[in-house]
Amino acid sequence: MSVATLSQLITGVLLNACAQLLLKGAALSLKEVVENVKWDQYYLARAAIEMLTNIHLLGGLALYAVSVGLWVIVLGKVPVNVAYPMLSVGYVFNAVMAYLVFDEKLAGVQVVGLIIIIIGVVLLNQK
Repeated sequence: MSVATLSQLITGVLLNACAQLLLKGAALSLKEVVENVKWDQYYLARAAIEMLTNIHLLGGLALYAVSVGLWVIVLGKVPVNVAYPMLSVGYVFNAVMAYLVFDEKLAGVQVVGLIIIIIGVVLLNQK
């Protein structure tokens, strides 16, 4: 795999992971809307407006769109059995970033699991 293709692959994975983090930010900023869903027209209209104007949600969706476009390009160059396991790097990135940004906890066993994911990705990319 060329350096350019690897860069595209990693960029796509990180964009997807960042999209998840932005969606988490949206969920937190829309907590009242999400927790108190009512099925009346007024409430649903207000909730839709709040969601459609939420910068975290819009940013997350935009990053998803870009990451999907980049992923299609990568899949045209790399076999699925090489590219797809690389998505697991996003799990590791998100777990660490959630710990740092959202103060989510990481237990020792979870850290071990993340290390196992990294080892698995390395092994799956061996020839």
